Amino acid sequence: AVVSTQSTGIRLTRLVEIITETSLTDKLRTPAVSRLQKLHNVGLMLSQLQEEGVKLDNVPGGPIVSKSVVDGNQNLTLALIWNIIFQYSISKILAMDQLKAEVNILKEILSRRKQPNPSAEEKD
Repeated sequence: AVVSTQSTGIRLTRLVEIITETSLTDKLRTPAVSRLQKLHNVGLMLSQLQEEGVKLDNVPGGPIVSKSVVDGNQNLTLALIWNIIFQYSISKILAMDQLKAEVNILKEILSRRKQPNPSAEEKD
């Protein structure tokens, strides 16, 4: 199974620590035996992701919340993983400043094409 039931949140939290270069391990409740401990651990991870700008609420099937992950909701947990991949792989692949500059150049080219060409009108 891709997602085990009763996730403790420790592995996902560790992933988030590595990606975001933050430390959450000292705030984890381990061993996560009770449901409250698991909810706490997953909540820490989700809070950090929200701070980083990962989308958690606009997901088919409902918002991604601690309960969904702890209860083993595969659809929402996989949506969470894909959102993490999208957030961090896109930012690593694309230099945003360079992308913005390219978009501005394309906008300028399009605006020039929309303007009437005065020399072409004079020839008619």
